This record gives sequence, structure tokens and C-alpha cells, in this order.
Amino acid sequence: MIKKPSTIVIVHNKYDGHADDVAEKCKSYGAKVVSFLIDEYFSGSEINLNISDSEYSLAVNKNSVNLQGKNIRSIYARDFYFPRCPSDSKLPDELMYAEKRAALSGFFKCLKNKFRINSPWEERFADNKILQMSAAKEIGIKIPKTLVTNNPAEFIKFYECCDEQVVIKQLSEICLIEETESEPINEPEIADEKAYGFYTSKVTSDFIKNIDQIKIAPCMFQEYIPKVADIRSTVIGEEIFSALIKSQDYKESTVDFRKKLDIPMEKYSLPEGLKYKLLRFLGIWNLEFAACDFALTEDNELVFFEANVSGNWLWIEDALNFPISKAIAKKLVEEHD
Repeated sequence: MIKKPSTIVIVHNKYDGHADDVAEKCKSYGAKVVSFLIDEYFSGSEINLNISDSEYSLAVNKNSVNLQGKNIRSIYARDFYFPRCPSDSKLPDELMYAEKRAALSGFFKCLKNKFRINSPWEERFADNKILQMSAAKEIGIKIPKTLVTNNPAEFIKFYECCDEQVVIKQLSEICLIEETESEPINEPEIADEKAYGFYTSKVTSDFIKNIDQIKIAPCMFQEYIPKVADIRSTVIGEEIFSALIKSQDYKESTVDFRKKLDIPMEKYSLPEGLKYKLLRFLGIWNLEFAACDFALTEDNELVFFEANVSGNWLWIEDALNFPISKAIAKKLVEEHD
């Protein structure tokens, strides 16, 4: 049983089964759990935010949520990304969204010390592939050769330097969501919406023929790393749960394992030296959670690709019986400053 205050707040969206799993584990420790559905907050809720004598309370009628700062033990920002204003919105609608964002952000900023996994403001700073590559290199984690450019001539130099073996990666969020009747690609949890974005893929001869297309926006290019498997390491505090994903057994997942569901995997243990470096890396931004991706090469080297600060992990927990939900719940209910 935990001591008071005993309320755990989980901020998430309505599609996220990860939040439900963590909530059940928190309840098993004797905690009261309140789910704050951030997407429903933006869809017509009545809001009452009361600030007095350094106590903060937020009531949202659509979700029947009543949060009082003094009763909150910790906050889990599973999904703290605010929905975009619809593209066909008029100026008053954009102002409405901006005001809602400001109200919600202000409330949670007053409770910034309650965020346990993770601070959303630290997350947003850390969730940048360029920054991550730079930080990983400084700490001594091996990374691929990397170039960000919209200059065709500079890209060609890089392409030749990498023996014409290069991948292109999306710099921004991996998917933008739009309501549709179409089935999304590889996103079963949002079956009534469509995900836009692109997977990591190898640069082809057709891409080279149309190289001037990169002038419209900077692109991230990296040397292609031949690998025997992908490694996904889920970090909670100082615990690391690593899975070896047999992505090279299937043509569609050779470059990006996200292209195929249900890839066989097995438990894997990171070298002790890399574990230490990885914890140092996440410690730069005081992150208690991240899902980190590596390539495992034929020479048994591990090459870092990126850290997803709000990555999914239920698929790994289910496949390998990792106690990830339990580790997150324990972190939320334990004593902390």
C-alpha cells in the first residue's frame, strides 16, 4: 500500500491500451488512478480551473475528471501531445484551440514536479533526432554517419561517401493523424483514422533521378547499416528490457521493422558498458522512460538509431513476458522528491 497522496494521473489518448495496463498495475499497489483523456478535453469539454492559496484544481465535465494538486502523487505523461486544430478551421477556432492549450498547459506546469514519467517539456526537447545523434556521439555511443540537408550537391557527396548505401528518415513526428474511413497502414489501434508519414527506407535510383525534390525541406540521411537484427531497449529508471527483433528474416522489415507486425523476437542483454552510456544519455534530459532502437551488426556491434521518448512497449511485454507495465507503475507509486 502507498501513502497519501495516493492519486496517480495518467494523461493519454482514448486509443492507448498502454495506459490501461499501467493503471491496473498502479491499482494493485493500492493507488487511485485518474485517466485524463487529452483528446476528449479538446472536443467540447466544460473546464473549470481554480487557483487559490497555491492549490490547483481542474474539473472537466466531459470526462468527469476532477484533479486537485494536493491529492496527486505523480503524473504519467503517456501522451501529452495536443491535437492539431482541423485544417479547415477558421481563425476563431484556432484561437479556441490556442486558449484550451494554454489553460491545460498552465495547469500542468503548476504541477511540473509531479511528473514522474516523463516531464513533457523535457520530452519535447529530447524528442529530436538531430539532438539525439549529437548527444549519443558525445557520450560514446556508436551512431551511423548522418547528414541533414536540402542541398542536392551535398547529398550526392554524402551518398558517394557511403558507397551509395543510404537511408532517408523522417525528422518530425512519425505520424500525423486524420479521421477517415480508410484502414491505416500498420496502426491497428487507430482503425478509424489514417496515419500519415513515412518509414525509414533506402535511397533508390529513382530518388537520385529526382534529387531536386529535397530542396523543399531538409531531410535526414544516414549510412545504411547492414544488420543481423534490430534491438529495442525499453528503459524505465535504471531497468532496461531489451528485445532482439528478427527483422532480417523478412524482406519488408529489413530496413524498418515497423513495416511488419508479429516479427519473432527473443530476450537480449545489452553490454554493461552500453547500459551505462544509455542511462547517461537519457539522464541528460532527466528521462525516466524511453524506447531505444539499435542495429546489431554481424560483428556484434550495436549502432544507435534513436530514442522514442513515448514509445510503445505492450507488444514486447506480451511477446517476452517482460514486466514493463509493473516497472512503470512501481516508479509512479514509489516515494520521490
